[in-house]
Amino acid sequence: MNKISYLRKLLYFAYKHNPILAVFPIISTISVLAELLAMMSLVPLSVIGTGQGINPQDPIVKVLNLIHLEPSPKCLVMVFCSLFIFRIVTNILGQNISLKYGKKVLAQLASRAFCNIVKHCKIEEIEQKSIGHFISLAGDESFRSSMIVIELHQLISISTLGILYFALIFWYSPVTAISVFLFLICSSMLMGTTFRRTHQLGITQIQQSKSASTIFLDALNGLRTVRSFFAEDFVVDAYQNSMQSYTKTLYKIDLINILIKFIPIAFLFSALAIFMVTGLFDKYAGQGLNFVFIITMILFLMRFFPVVGQGLNVLMRLISDAKAARDVIEIIDSQQGKRLGDRVISDKITSLSIQDLTFSYKTGSPVFKDLNFNFESGKSYALVGPSGVGKSTLFNILAFLTDVQGGDLLINHESHKKFEIESLRKKVMLVEQESIIFNDTIFNNINLGENYSSEKIKKACQVACIDEFIDGLTDGYEFKLNYQGQNLSGGQRQRIGLARAVLRHPDVILLDEITSALDESTKRKVVESVLAHFRDKIVIFITHDRVVTELVDVKLNLATMEAQEIKQAS
Repeated sequence: MNKISYLRKLLYFAYKHNPILAVFPIISTISVLAELLAMMSLVPLSVIGTGQGINPQDPIVKVLNLIHLEPSPKCLVMVFCSLFIFRIVTNILGQNISLKYGKKVLAQLASRAFCNIVKHCKIEEIEQKSIGHFISLAGDESFRSSMIVIELHQLISISTLGILYFALIFWYSPVTAISVFLFLICSSMLMGTTFRRTHQLGITQIQQSKSASTIFLDALNGLRTVRSFFAEDFVVDAYQNSMQSYTKTLYKIDLINILIKFIPIAFLFSALAIFMVTGLFDKYAGQGLNFVFIITMILFLMRFFPVVGQGLNVLMRLISDAKAARDVIEIIDSQQGKRLGDRVISDKITSLSIQDLTFSYKTGSPVFKDLNFNFESGKSYALVGPSGVGKSTLFNILAFLTDVQGGDLLINHESHKKFEIESLRKKVMLVEQESIIFNDTIFNNINLGENYSSEKIKKACQVACIDEFIDGLTDGYEFKLNYQGQNLSGGQRQRIGLARAVLRHPDVILLDEITSALDESTKRKVVESVLAHFRDKIVIFITHDRVVTELVDVKLNLATMEAQEIKQAS
């Protein structure tokens, strides 16, 4: 994505969701014109101060005469004050619009980035990157992207003001204007390295932010392991070093911004001091260069150069934030849409077949190759095999969370590519070994934003054999679960995850080691309950558990693709 493209898309996103932002450039232009007129009113005032006659061709004098006002010192001071008050009021109004809706853009960017990560990013892509990468996208990088919107609006205001001041300087003294222009051209050529350095620092800052976030979350999520192995100092030192590097980079960026902001005005005063000390003023004064002219130019240049410095400061921030904006726009544009067909599957899935299925994470190293098997409704299966044989990968493919690379997946003897993916996902449910628990009530953890009734949720919990535990709680289904369900046992968390799937009545249920945290009696009870409830559906377990393999209809060894019919006890 080129630089202009991501800026265009970012602004389109901001204006599409916040059309009132278009008012800012209008208010900004009116505001800077007010300042320019205010500064112009000082010219006849300085002429009066030196005892000279006012030039009747002065624009401010002509306007005052036109409205029948005497261009007296009092009148000129009133004009100056009125215009500057108007400038301040309009500037505050414009900045308020920019800041208020810039913050809204932050919320919109962060929400959209998070939405696309959850809905559209491929599972394998998420697993390959650190958690800090995605937290940064929906956090720090979204913030910096929203700042670009604010900074671009500030740049419009600053650029307009700078151009108008330059035009005013040129109107009073073309020679001075040309000198200033040449100085700016030479400075911009010399600052190319600074721009590149700022951009590189911006990229480094993002990487360091992601690294610090990853360390923080990994340590927090694995706090038991950290403390068990007395690794507190290890993770604290790692986080501290990461944050020190991050803040050092921030300091470098801020220092460059400060220097850029004040260098132009420092140059002006240095040039003025040289002009006075070397006697050049006296020399040119004798050639017609008067004090009023000098004061006028100083007034304009003292305002012009800080505007240039402010503009460069904003530009530097834009450059340092550019990488963040590109990353956020890329994730916002990453919607997959309909990766498969357009048909919505309404019939019950009675047959799920893998046909010459091949998958690899690395080229030349397939996890499995040319797998063939047919899963039928009314039967249950135990998928076994050594670690690394591809059981979890196969489940991801069967649940349509990972794309088929080679071969095909047949739904009722038709290619899955003919069907709309969302309709397929509603028919197939995956229950993981470690169910994610949210810091919310048990009811909401099972319901997950749907509108299921309390009766249906209770029935699902009965199938998952968790209902008696919930009924024994003081608040029942309104009991609030802690972060990651820390106030539940491992087996209770697994059965909460199972209840979610039961509630949604899938045609195919994929159960990944869901009995690993259960005792023998509970384990058998849960498996028998699931098999009874889904007796006319397709039930597939990933398991190493003898209890499960004894209760299912078919045991399938993924390493050898040997299927064994299990004799059910009568």
